[in-house]
Amino acid sequence: MNKVKMIRNSMQLSRNAMQKLHNISTSSLGRWEQGQTPSESSCERLVKAASAHGITTSVDWILHDIGDSPTNLNKTAPKALTELAKKLSNGGRSYTTFEVPDDCMLPTYSSQDWILAQRLSSQSINKLKPKVLLIDTEHGRYLRLLKPSKCPEYYDLVTTNPAADARCFYEERVIGIAVVVCHIIA
Repeated sequence: MNKVKMIRNSMQLSRNAMQKLHNISTSSLGRWEQGQTPSESSCERLVKAASAHGITTSVDWILHDIGDSPTNLNKTAPKALTELAKKLSNGGRSYTTFEVPDDCMLPTYSSQDWILAQRLSSQSINKLKPKVLLIDTEHGRYLRLLKPSKCPEYYDLVTTNPAADARCFYEERVIGIAVVVCHIIA
């Protein structure tokens, strides 16, 4: 699981840029991105750096997988969807909004649609496949059809749009999943 790399990719920064802009050494980033767990104070520095780039994340998510994966604050979900997410989250479950970035999941989902998804525990993954899910991997967040891979502990993330087969990802380690509960068409 590589949450540090996911945060850095969300910020669209190289390791060198992270060092120059936020004084986080490339060697530390390298160790964390290879699986070493950063300290709580290091996570706080990562959260602060991400925030400076409009990315929201938390120490709890980095260390304990509690809460949402990084989201870009510069994009805002429709107000009704955000309010629904807040209202539903008061029931003790975690919800997240996501803007569909591409046409990989046509004909159901297209670019600039918005979804509301309920975050589920990783233990739920075996009960949900194959199913279209909002999936967090070490490389980013994707709306894809989740299928078991040939390798244990890994999954294939496939598209429903044949023209987008190049955007399938194979043998990915899944670090978070959410099931779509609401879809707003752009």
